[in-house]
Amino acid sequence: DNLTATDTGTWQLTDPTLADLLGAWLLTPETSRLLITSRFPFALPHNAEQRLLARHLGPLTYAETTKLAWSLPALDRLDPADLELVWRTVGGHPRALEYLDALLNQGVARLGDITTRLTAAVTARLADTGVDPRVWLATSRSLDAALAETVTLAADEVLLQAHLERLAVVDGARQVLLGVSVYREPVDFHALAFQIGRHDPDAAHTPDQAGVMRAIGEVLDLHGLTMQDLTAAMPTLEGLPAEAVAALAPLVARAGQTPTPPYQTPPGLVRLLNRLAATSLLTVDPGSQQVVMHRWTATELHRHWASHDQADTVVRAQVQAAAYWQWRVEHWPQDQHADLHDRLEARHHHLQAGQIDHANTITEAVCSQLHQWGAWDHETTLIHDTLTHLPDDHPRRPAWYHQLGILAQYRGDYEQAERRYQQSLTIFERLGNQAHMASSYHQLGMLAQDRGDHEQ
Repeated sequence: DNLTATDTGTWQLTDPTLADLLGAWLLTPETSRLLITSRFPFALPHNAEQRLLARHLGPLTYAETTKLAWSLPALDRLDPADLELVWRTVGGHPRALEYLDALLNQGVARLGDITTRLTAAVTARLADTGVDPRVWLATSRSLDAALAETVTLAADEVLLQAHLERLAVVDGARQVLLGVSVYREPVDFHALAFQIGRHDPDAAHTPDQAGVMRAIGEVLDLHGLTMQDLTAAMPTLEGLPAEAVAALAPLVARAGQTPTPPYQTPPGLVRLLNRLAATSLLTVDPGSQQVVMHRWTATELHRHWASHDQADTVVRAQVQAAAYWQWRVEHWPQDQHADLHDRLEARHHHLQAGQIDHANTITEAVCSQLHQWGAWDHETTLIHDTLTHLPDDHPRRPAWYHQLGILAQYRGDYEQAERRYQQSLTIFERLGNQAHMASSYHQLGMLAQDRGDHEQ
């Protein structure tokens, strides 16, 4: 309430007297200490704000959320499981927790200013509906309903149209927000390159890890060393013969390289991410160089863009996100479990973009791997989910029915297996696909053999 946005997208204090007081205080603090909490960084006279030590506070942890809930009457009555659901849903946002407590308490918050803010937010939300905000607030509601309404109200307050308009003057801000919003989990800067980078095939690089490890092994053998010797000397290689160090140092450096995608990211990306993090729209972990946006923030941003005829931009971002995860599968040094995870993420983005056939192809690869591992429950769940997305006349439906029959047969559920094989066979007969009809007859024969029906 004390801040006003400038034309350049920065913030200044609304009251010049307060600005002068804080500026003078910071320039001559003497033995005093000054603590300021603010959603946005701001300027003071004589650049006095440079004497402030900025610390970005992320969302509350579950333990911190629990402590705050002790002082919120409605939340304090929740059992631990419901309170954890609250924490995961609102992302540890203190004001959202205050709103939720008030909604569960029929619109009455612990503090008067929270009640006022909540009433104003609800009034704005219901402006064109004809619903009386006081009646709406006084309505008793379940925890799930209150959570859904809290998420929307908190997002409306944080993601105001004016706020997005201020970010519009920041070059690249909207593209970054759009790109980050489609990812469901923290991602590295390579993921952003697929969203905001310029396509450049020359930027792509996949280190020959196997070749490097062979060369390291040859050097170790030449000097009578083992891999255990190298591991013990890492990372400085101290204690190894000088000749070995000279040969190993460049190889070890190459072994630490990671693949790079065929995109060039624009300059100043880190600075832009830090600026967006300061608005609380996304979070950046400087240690791992990963960025993430809370799902309710992303949902409200997508709703905003859809209402402004920009839903197609979200679809394009989903397609690029799928390309990022597929790139990781093809180039990133990782095990099969990580590949499976990345394929599932790519599948999710294809589904979000409406690319059913791409998602189906990935699902086939995932189910093949799950089948090899014996993860039949996971495989079955994915097949059923895929069938909900495929049109009734999609050519891949009978193949999925056939696979469900195989899974049922493995489990000894012969009636279910026969029903699925017949379901698949009926469609293949209608399509005149003799090769797949033969597969169905073959599987029905194996089923009859398992039942001891040798004539069949």
